[in-house]
Amino acid sequence: GKPTTLMQANLKTSDWIEAEAKRLLKLQKQLCAELRKYGLQPPASSTAGEKVVMRKRHNKGGHNLRQLLGGISQLYSELERVRPGRAVEWASSIARRRGGG
Repeated sequence: GKPTTLMQANLKTSDWIEAEAKRLLKLQKQLCAELRKYGLQPPASSTAGEKVVMRKRHNKGGHNLRQLLGGISQLYSELERVRPGRAVEWASSIARRRGGG
């Protein structure tokens, strides 16, 4: 299809994007910490998913959630490769916190 760019989200959508980005960034940080326990430097431990804005005000809703999810997926795959049992434990603990299991 034709590429479409959303120029500005409404307040409700921006708030949802912010909350989801906060949750995903927390997961990414936890996964990075987990990988560092095993002496690995996580490949996606940068500020991936954050829009660089050269102004004082924070760009509400300015996170790339797809990029954040991709980074988390990459980190999880690395944890699965290095410590498969720990990856299963980690995933099930996340599911329990989200009410999925």
